[in-house]
Amino acid sequence: MNLPEKIYKYRTFVKIKYVKDIFKKKRLYLARRKDLNDPFEGCNFNVSLGVSGQSIPKALNIHHPIIEDRLNQHRILSLSENCKSPQMWAHYADNYRGFCLQFSTKSTFSQIKPVKYIPSVTTHDEQRIKGGEKEILEIITESYYKKCEEWKYEKEYRILKPVSQEYFEFEIGELETIILGVNITEKNEELLMNQAQKYGIRVVKMFVSNENYKIRFFDYDTKIEYNGRNIEEYECKDF
Repeated sequence: MNLPEKIYKYRTFVKIKYVKDIFKKKRLYLARRKDLNDPFEGCNFNVSLGVSGQSIPKALNIHHPIIEDRLNQHRILSLSENCKSPQMWAHYADNYRGFCLQFSTKSTFSQIKPVKYIPSVTTHDEQRIKGGEKEILEIITESYYKKCEEWKYEKEYRILKPVSQEYFEFEIGELETIILGVNITEKNEELLMNQAQKYGIRVVKMFVSNENYKIRFFDYDTKIEYNGRNIEEYECKDF
């Protein structure tokens, strides 16, 4: 499987202490299933456990409590290979007031796996569990790498961990770039710049033009001059 060389994490400043924690402790929060914004997480399979009382949840098209319990034994790190998505800057970076982190996938983040997008009208045939707990966990793990096709614009990759692991740790050298949203406040920009200078992390800023809906990035120290040069000449070439 060919992985992207870079992977991205969109973030907000809703809780400043969590932003500082990323840099101080070199870690990203692993979300529980209930924290995710898609209520259909883990709903893309249908299993028969062969246990008493199964007909009740089956009649309602919901999982048996045993399956629900196993689903909740995981945490998820959601990432994207797309750092120029207008929707994601709006949804996951507080309407462009947040930021986006670029990580290398050569080391710790080589664990990422792509999400497969399937038609939302897909009917899942019933699977009879024969291999016990191991088979249940395999089915559940696979389910976390599937979402309905309406989410495909996210180009999501995931890392799955046990529920007991609250954070995903990384080496600071894997954090290559901080991308500032176009609506970031001066206070929050200063916070990120301090972290970038402390750890030697590249910073780029966003530019949106009135010509089209394209998001452009410029190195932080780039000065756009009104001298007739085209905007493309200022733009970062590696995004």
